[in-house]
Amino acid sequence: MKEIIRKHKLLYVIIRIIGILMSFTNIFLAYILKEILDNISTGNFSKIKYFLLLVLLFAIVMSLVQTLVGYFGGKLQNKILHEAKSKVYENLNKMPIYTYQKEGMSFYYNMLTHDIEEIGDNYVQPSYDNIINIFMFAISLIALFRIHVIMAISFIALTLIVIFVPSLFASIQTNARNNYSKSSESFINRLENILSGFESIKLLNINDEIFQKTKKDDQEFEDKRAKMFLVDNFALGSIASISLSVQVLCMLVGSYFIIKGEITIGSLMMAVQILNFVFNPISTYAKNKNLMKSTENLRKKLDKYLEIKDTKGKEYDIKDSDIKLNDVSMTLSDKEIFKDFNYTFENGKSYIVIGESGSGKSTLAKLIVGYYDNFSGDILYGDINYKDINKNSIAKSIRYIGSDTYVIDDNVIENIRMYRDFTDEEVIKVAKSVGIDDNLINKKSIGHMGKFVSAGEYKRIAIARALIEKPYCIILDEPTANLDSENTAKMQEVIRNLDVSLKIVISHKYDDNYLKTFDEVVNINEYK
Repeated sequence: MKEIIRKHKLLYVIIRIIGILMSFTNIFLAYILKEILDNISTGNFSKIKYFLLLVLLFAIVMSLVQTLVGYFGGKLQNKILHEAKSKVYENLNKMPIYTYQKEGMSFYYNMLTHDIEEIGDNYVQPSYDNIINIFMFAISLIALFRIHVIMAISFIALTLIVIFVPSLFASIQTNARNNYSKSSESFINRLENILSGFESIKLLNINDEIFQKTKKDDQEFEDKRAKMFLVDNFALGSIASISLSVQVLCMLVGSYFIIKGEITIGSLMMAVQILNFVFNPISTYAKNKNLMKSTENLRKKLDKYLEIKDTKGKEYDIKDSDIKLNDVSMTLSDKEIFKDFNYTFENGKSYIVIGESGSGKSTLAKLIVGYYDNFSGDILYGDINYKDINKNSIAKSIRYIGSDTYVIDDNVIENIRMYRDFTDEEVIKVAKSVGIDDNLINKKSIGHMGKFVSAGEYKRIAIARALIEKPYCIILDEPTANLDSENTAKMQEVIRNLDVSLKIVISHKYDDNYLKTFDEVVNINEYK
């Protein structure tokens, strides 16, 4: 995060200039008050129009300065947060799938919404706010010295109290904010599970129990939020009360010098006004430092996803190649999936991989398409080793179609095109090649998460999406799962007619006639 912030030095320079302007504007107001009081004390009202013009000028300049703070501060925060999120998106894009899945979706969602918002509000904004506070404090202090040196020194001594007291609350605020972030992530995860399983919950008639539990979880989540706000308000209130108490002490010190005749009443009022611009920046600075400190763990969490790692390996054209696995061994969750596994999928052939549940059929498919890095042995595409190749090269030529398919709430054409540069004619052609009829093609939307299409249509969309870029190899993982016998037969016919050079199907649902449609049947249990 600090590296991103350093890239926007120009905006910070502009904010420094604005801070100087704001400081002099505040001193200008104090000067106006001094002149008004000193003129009143002499009974001279002749300059009233002059003072009115000065007040009007102050109002105009202060409005302009505040607008500039809002504009450039908002622009800085927008740029930093957008760049941070963009880097996270880019890093997730380069991340191996199995690494990504070490964290739940709620982790990433919480990081890119709640956590980034907290960092923006409680780190980025305070960082530039403190720049303004530093200039305001320094310039106001100089102005105080010009009024009376000893009084200014006394003020500095008293302000040390305000500087050190807020550090007492820093750890409490940090803990409260971290607990709230963890609670937010956990609650989002539970809520996501409930909303995605709403249909099953209703059909099982357990919705009352589930939503009662959800309300209880929600209350616990809101309690964490309330505790964070309570801690923040307690810290801010304590800092503010101490600041006001010290301010009163400073006013007493100033009164002493008036009694001695060393300053005028107008000078005292100017000093009191300037005192606000000494105390408020210190108080705000201390508060901001606490807020910035409280986001430390959130920033560390985010920083892990801000470092963009170059994808290892070179780009290769691996089309029309055999896929060979040599002595591949792999363990997942302390379970040995493969040990010295050897097999070659020859280009130009079709394969069906069978075996009992949990035997490693899907893991084998995912190994081939670059899903995992945590294996020993070699996977070769022709004579190119998996370890030497850029994983994008694999994705361009080998497409894996699993049981879960990402869809958007749009029509079939857009769900197949998926923002790529293909014409409607190209999309419709590939759609029809996998049995998608005109009624489905002309449907305006397939609905949220594809709720307006059947399981068979859903799978056809996924296959068409993969085929449109003309890969040489297609891997279909359980393509007939959740289909009735009629749709299973239709899907098997679609698979039989796929126009690809190398075809690999993972299946537990088959008969002898279906197996005969493939060149090779791979019973994975025989190779383990």
